[in-house]
This record gives sequence, C-alpha cells and structure tokens, in this order.
Amino acid sequence: MRWWREIMISLKEISIKTGISYTTVARYTKAFEIYFPRQRAGRKLLFLNPEAIETVQRVNELYKQGNTTEQIHEILQKEKTATIDVKPSHDEKQLEV
Repeated sequence: MRWWREIMISLKEISIKTGISYTTVARYTKAFEIYFPRQRAGRKLLFLNPEAIETVQRVNELYKQGNTTEQIHEILQKEKTATIDVKPSHDEKQLEV
C-alpha cells in the first residue's frame, strides 16, 4: 500500500465524501488554491486529507451563508494557513547540478 493513499485524496474522493458535486469541488480548489496543500501524482492532482475535506465543507458553508468569494478569502485568511508553491529560479537549478 502506498503511504500517500492515507494522507492524500483526489477531487473525486472529496466530492464523494462531502456530497458536493465534482465541478463545485474543482471550482473551490481552484478559487481558494492557497488553502489546499496539493501534489501531483502523474496526471492526478491530490490534496491533503482531511484538511481538503474540511476546507471544501467550510467554503460551501460560507457560500450558503451568502458570502462572496472575496469575503470567503478574508475569512479563510484568518482561519487557515496558506500554502504557496515555490519553484526554484534558474540560478537555483544551476546550483543543484
């Protein structure tokens, strides 16, 4: 069994576990991507479990309360830790060689 299966979850699995449509989950993970730690496994995009499920449920709840995307960003900024992907610069890639 691969270790990442226990800690990572796909969009489809998030959709099934939350009861929120796949397209809505995909939209949430894109609109609020800094709050969804993720990793590529081949062509599949995987998210940290259970944080991804909790964040999708929270975003869904906030939309149902009538909040705008901007307001939800402000709320999540106070509640969650943002994740920023950093790619090495050209100079850093040369140093690794």
